[in-house]
Amino acid sequence: MLLEGFVQLSVDRAQRFHEVRNAVWRQTSMIGMSDEVILVNSSESESMNIDPVCPVCQSHEWEVLGRKTWTVESMAGMDPIFRRRMRVVFEVWLPGSTDFTAQSLGCRQCGFVIYSPRPTAADIDNKYRFLTSIKSPEVKPRLDSEENIRRCNEIIVPVLPLWPQAGRVRVLDFGGGDGRLMQRFVERGADCFVVDYVHETVPGVTRLGDTLDDLPEHIEPFDFIISSHVIEHVAEPREIMGQLRSLLKPRGAHLVAVPHEIWRAAPLQPEPVTHVNFFTEQSLQALFVNTGYEVLHSSTRAVPTSGIMQTEIVVVGRPSANPGVAPNGYDRLKQLLNPDLMTYFWWFKRHPRRMLRQIKNRVLGK
Repeated sequence: MLLEGFVQLSVDRAQRFHEVRNAVWRQTSMIGMSDEVILVNSSESESMNIDPVCPVCQSHEWEVLGRKTWTVESMAGMDPIFRRRMRVVFEVWLPGSTDFTAQSLGCRQCGFVIYSPRPTAADIDNKYRFLTSIKSPEVKPRLDSEENIRRCNEIIVPVLPLWPQAGRVRVLDFGGGDGRLMQRFVERGADCFVVDYVHETVPGVTRLGDTLDDLPEHIEPFDFIISSHVIEHVAEPREIMGQLRSLLKPRGAHLVAVPHEIWRAAPLQPEPVTHVNFFTEQSLQALFVNTGYEVLHSSTRAVPTSGIMQTEIVVVGRPSANPGVAPNGYDRLKQLLNPDLMTYFWWFKRHPRRMLRQIKNRVLGK
């Protein structure tokens, strides 16, 4: 009971970072996990995908983990950033609608989680073009800030053992904004490029276009591709991973980092626009294997983000004709949603300072 008390305090604090205090929303919470296998069917949307297959393993067996409704009325109480994102739902994806209900679905084969109705690739492209046209300038960490330097180090460390012994090294940062995470690669003399909806890049990084479709047909392949907190945003992760694999040299490597957002409840976000894919470490490995990569490195780690300890999954893979067998991550998904004692220890091993702080506050009665 004492451990569960610490867990609940920690989870509550993490959730405060993500939630909008004054948002008004209706949610049906998950009580355990349903045994019902469903085929999704909804009449809410004509533009969104109302009957998705799993983008990771192509299964069509889903389990309902929870559901949530967002309304136009609730937008008035939201943080301005979330309010701008919610405009995508009611002005771009479902113009004329006043409410939107989504189900959180877990794949019974690989443990991947989505929500349905699910935005299509065209919906995602329209989202970014809309947000680019209306968003106010964001305040980004300075290039020499402690947070940015730490993040640059975290990105390059897993691929350093794979660094070519000779020749010019080419690196593509897919979805990397202005390319600021390429700082350590630039310092090592690599030719660095970025694909994203931006107009300016940091020194040493060349922008190639908004999307992969903007790349030249016969572009020189890359030694490394970095996709840091990008794959959780795309509608077709399997297709994207395949496209990126085709851009790698035979001994090249692709690093993917995504947030770990599945813990004790369905990952229903304050808004349904930003993240559309939710991974376990096993389902991210399955995505690599199913798209022709051999997994070279896989880990789940805690990283400080804006002063809050968050958890991310990092997998590195290289193209392979024999990538192996994709793991079945459904059992792991169930463990994360309904953790036993060992799963609790696994989680807090990655957040030791958070655990110690919660124990201290508990003892002091805070």
